[in-house]
Amino acid sequence: MRNGRDKRRVKGVPREVELARIKEETSRKRRRRIVGWVASIGLLTTLATATLPNVITRIKDPIKAEQTVRISFEEALNNPNLRQTYLRQVADPLIKDVEQEFDAQGFIGRIVYDPNFEILEETSKKGLRKFAGDPKKEAYFRSTLRSIEEAREDREFGHLGQTFLPSTEACKRNPSDIHIGNLTFERAIVASEEDLKAIFDHELFHGVVYFRGMPIKKGLVNLNPKKDASMINPELISICDEVLAYHRELGLIEKGVRRVSSLFRQRTIATYNDFYLRLKAFTEVNNGSPEATFARGVLGSLEYHPGPRR
Repeated sequence: MRNGRDKRRVKGVPREVELARIKEETSRKRRRRIVGWVASIGLLTTLATATLPNVITRIKDPIKAEQTVRISFEEALNNPNLRQTYLRQVADPLIKDVEQEFDAQGFIGRIVYDPNFEILEETSKKGLRKFAGDPKKEAYFRSTLRSIEEAREDREFGHLGQTFLPSTEACKRNPSDIHIGNLTFERAIVASEEDLKAIFDHELFHGVVYFRGMPIKKGLVNLNPKKDASMINPELISICDEVLAYHRELGLIEKGVRRVSSLFRQRTIATYNDFYLRLKAFTEVNNGSPEATFARGVLGSLEYHPGPRR
């Protein structure tokens, strides 16, 4: 609405004086409007300058912006709906470190929260049907199903995680999936995020082995892979796989990289020692055989014999 107050003449005041007054008042209003407009522009500029980097970040990398809200171990422990996202949150930095350490870019595919390993079980059964008649692939899927049963039966020493190679083609730079069961979120078994990271250390090393092969320091000079590899007992290969993975896990714990709970450490040592002694038994039977040579090569690459104790 227009304000017509300035157009009214004040009685008894000469016209020239009145016009001068109106002109001066109009000029003052304009100056106030200009000053107010400049101040408003200054405020908007300040706000824009302060918020622009954040706006650009959200536009440029919306996924990263969403990931700034981190899930804690306690939150994942109490809310199963958060566990899938939480596991990926914990695993991703560890995966990047291992990729760099072992030149294994792309060695992990999916991280799957699989409470009772039912997803892995169904995948393995489908694999059995798909590759029926292929002895090696059938053996792999059957071994995975046995491992699932062990995890379900043994709550204390059963597998908390399972590393699965969908292609079944090891040492050909194919990615593995890691399935994590619900026992990982029972405080009596896994007390902290550090314990969980140690589990990932173990499973990620399995992934490296499946991706590139066993990184054994000392060469197996007496073993001809082309001639003798097929003669090695599959059970021995499995034991070596576990010994090396537990050795990796335990090494990071003993060096203080993983500050796990005391109970978790003791359980890891006990399991490592068990696999170590089973591996050592292969060196004492059929001395000079490819199996004995292979077992000695693996043992010779280990730092812990038969494993640290308090």
